[in-house]
Amino acid sequence: SRWMYGNGPMFQSVIRSNLCVAKTFFLSLCMLLSVACIKEDREECPCRLIVDLSDVDHNSIGSVDIRLTNAQGLLYEGNREWESYTVDDVILVPRDEIFLNVCHADGGLMTDEGLYIPEGDDCPPIYMYSSLVSTKGQEYVRKPVRMIKNHCVMTIYLEGEEPDSPYNILVKGNVCGYDSVGYPMEGPFCYSPEVVPHSAFDVVLPRQVDASLVLEINDGGDVFKSFALGEYVRACGYDWNEINLKDLTVRIDYAISQVVIAVKGWDEVYEFDIVI
Repeated sequence: SRWMYGNGPMFQSVIRSNLCVAKTFFLSLCMLLSVACIKEDREECPCRLIVDLSDVDHNSIGSVDIRLTNAQGLLYEGNREWESYTVDDVILVPRDEIFLNVCHADGGLMTDEGLYIPEGDDCPPIYMYSSLVSTKGQEYVRKPVRMIKNHCVMTIYLEGEEPDSPYNILVKGNVCGYDSVGYPMEGPFCYSPEVVPHSAFDVVLPRQVDASLVLEINDGGDVFKSFALGEYVRACGYDWNEINLKDLTVRIDYAISQVVIAVKGWDEVYEFDIVI
């Protein structure tokens, strides 16, 4: 009969019923798997963080130090040189609030606390980038880096009368470097540059937090004269909180008791009477 050979209506009805059951089961399984994927806790998985250095000036900045921290402490510390750097260099980090600090300090002394300037040294040329990066709920984050100039080159000219005996120049301040997240680190700064009579000398300074900078002229013991450089710089409107610090020229003329300050990029010059 047709039913015996699977050609009858009853056989076809059974087939259709089984297909419907199979389709229902398959759809239900897909829905369960989908729900399971949605409910899976991905926060335990790391985030792939790319610190994008492609816009860094590779000619003036030879390499950078990268430091990543969160509330629990250090997550990552490493160096990037351009010969081995790739734009898709991935660092695995937790899904959290991550503090990123990228620093270039030519000759600087890096410690766990940050960049420290020993007494007797001036500040190295420092370029730095600091940012809070949220990787919460993210599997992939790319963070472009824009390095800023975090040092000021102060060129000083001493003119007019000079002490009869040999003398030293001493520049002192209250910032001795930068902490691990890029903020100025308070501490004694003291630098004695090599001075050639009737010529200029440079002092490289970190970002200041007050007007405490002074220039002293001494004989190795007694102070002949002292100049409140920080006060003069503040009076001319120089902003130590500016993103990229500008360089300064300071001209101290004993003969006419005058300090003249010029800021690179500004048209104005500022003159102050010396108070000794």
